[in-house]
Amino acid sequence: MKSPAEKYKTLSRIDNIKDIAYEVLFTRYITRNLKGDSKVLDIDSTDQESLMTKINGGFPLPGFIYTFMYPKKDGLVQMGNGEEYIDFVPLVFCLGVKGKIFKGINLNTLPYTERVKFLEIYWKSYKDFFIDIEDITENNKLAINMKFISLMTAPIAGKILEVMSNAAGANFSYGFRSYDAAIIKQLRMVEYSEWEYIPFYEPKNAFKGMNQKQIHTLYYRTNDNKK
Repeated sequence: MKSPAEKYKTLSRIDNIKDIAYEVLFTRYITRNLKGDSKVLDIDSTDQESLMTKINGGFPLPGFIYTFMYPKKDGLVQMGNGEEYIDFVPLVFCLGVKGKIFKGINLNTLPYTERVKFLEIYWKSYKDFFIDIEDITENNKLAINMKFISLMTAPIAGKILEVMSNAAGANFSYGFRSYDAAIIKQLRMVEYSEWEYIPFYEPKNAFKGMNQKQIHTLYYRTNDNKK
């Protein structure tokens, strides 16, 4: 698996890459809700999601990315400046689940280049895991980053975002969110092979109260204040 930064440079040359990203990450998972063999549409498609479902029912694990629908009444996010918004279809890098609370980074809230930084620092931190991941997944074997899972259950877990942010020169804590796992609808695990589209993904009509551009603008203001 090439680094997210390399993938980003390559895919940036494709004129309609944002449309492709929307098709892969929203239309297939949310609108059409494709599962199993029906979602294996491309030559490099895999179905890690079905393997995970067989093992633990699809319960979220740290190190995986999930998308799902979230009810309006529980999806409200209030910003420090009084602004508030709702993201009905989060795209979340899982950091852990405690009881009924699902925690992680909603990548939708991070600007496009900051998503590249996040994926890149994670990839670099676990390069040994990712280097052979294509061979593992294409042979229908489940690839789980046990080192990261162990880290997220250790006392240092609460500092991981700070460490990753400092290493990348970013503010990943801006995207940290908690969700009630009991009311999540249509939980879907995004395949590793589709992570490359995340930096280009714009979840159209998923936000209410603010649009994605406004949310990203607030990110930069928050990040500047931290320097």
